[in-house]
Amino acid sequence: MAHLPWLKDLPPDNLQRFGEKGASLGQLARASFEVPVGFVIPVEFTEQMPGDPDSWPADLYRSVLTQFRALTPNYEPVAVRSSPLAGESDLHEEQHGSRLGVVGSDAFMQSLVELLAWPGRQAIVIQHMIDVDCSGIVTAGDTRTGDPSRIVVRAVTGSGEHLERIASMGQRYGVHRQTLEVVERPTPPALLNDAKVRWATRAAIRASDLFLAPQELEFAFDYEAKLWLFQARTISLAVPAT
Repeated sequence: MAHLPWLKDLPPDNLQRFGEKGASLGQLARASFEVPVGFVIPVEFTEQMPGDPDSWPADLYRSVLTQFRALTPNYEPVAVRSSPLAGESDLHEEQHGSRLGVVGSDAFMQSLVELLAWPGRQAIVIQHMIDVDCSGIVTAGDTRTGDPSRIVVRAVTGSGEHLERIASMGQRYGVHRQTLEVVERPTPPALLNDAKVRWATRAAIRASDLFLAPQELEFAFDYEAKLWLFQARTISLAVPAT
């Protein structure tokens, strides 16, 4: 049967097998960040999965279904996300998305068909859904000014599935990298207290150390104030041209 690895078991430095999202989530999970449990369908298998599932190789079909059922023994909802290879992400985001709240085998297979209709090369990441209170993005540096000493956190209520919503509507917080002092807050009422802002800040700093480059993290807090990470990507802190 095809081997569909769990995120925590992904080998490092395999962008060409797991795509940018899958590979970064694997690194975060191995480093003991809180990442929703899930598995990856690598590129070498998604390339064998065009069209109707009945046309897929029989052993691959069985492997995908078996791993999905192992992830969701009690019909837990999952997120099914594409993980395009490096260089294809921008085009992909314009045309494609994720399938959230997927429950049951039939809905799961349909979500795979829809995501795999995109012609680019991609892995697929399947993870438990998290019931979130608020979500956001934290960047290890201020991308507007190029200042690496200012950590910027943006947050919205509920799910932050659309990055544009967080960027345009999210409350903005600024944190001094060295002291962790919250030096910028939104107009009250604030979604995040200072403790949550600092938790997100520490995660961004630690992830940047892990990836050896400034990172932008997609995160969420659940209703028990637990911090979850959904994506890490490298950012540029080049000073904007004047």
